[in-house]
Amino acid sequence: MSHEEVRLLWHNIGDTHRVGFVLACAIRFMLATAGQRPKQLLRATWEDYDFQRNCVTLIDRKGRQGTEKIHVVPLTGRAMAILRAVRAISGSYPWPFCSGVKGRSGASKGELMPLLESLKNGFIRYNKALAEQATSKDKPAPEPFTARDIRRTVKNLMVTIQHP
Repeated sequence: MSHEEVRLLWHNIGDTHRVGFVLACAIRFMLATAGQRPKQLLRATWEDYDFQRNCVTLIDRKGRQGTEKIHVVPLTGRAMAILRAVRAISGSYPWPFCSGVKGRSGASKGELMPLLESLKNGFIRYNKALAEQATSKDKPAPEPFTARDIRRTVKNLMVTIQHP
């Protein structure tokens, strides 16, 4: 993603049709936390956040054995502001990024869930809106991107900063 694509995503995701406030905040939070893994961020409960130390403790289950590693992520003022905004809406749910909608099928039927599936749909809807805007201006549709692209973008920017 280019700097301009990141800027547009930050400013426009909340205006995307059928992307609610909490989901838009989740996407902005991914940017504000320098591309942390989306699943880890969205699975973090309110208890994983330390509002005194401004950090979140994520559980990293990587590798074939799925060994757990504790990963403490410092949170900027921007990230903390996002958390405060969603706390007013989802503070009574287990996760900050939870819509309060219960699962409709499978193992999650009738259970509250973090916005994992909604995240994917949010990016689909945003990319569709970008494509429609481009088409209306007789321009080619931009390359669609996903939540994982945010992490790749941050990594690429950090490498560029280290090695100009």
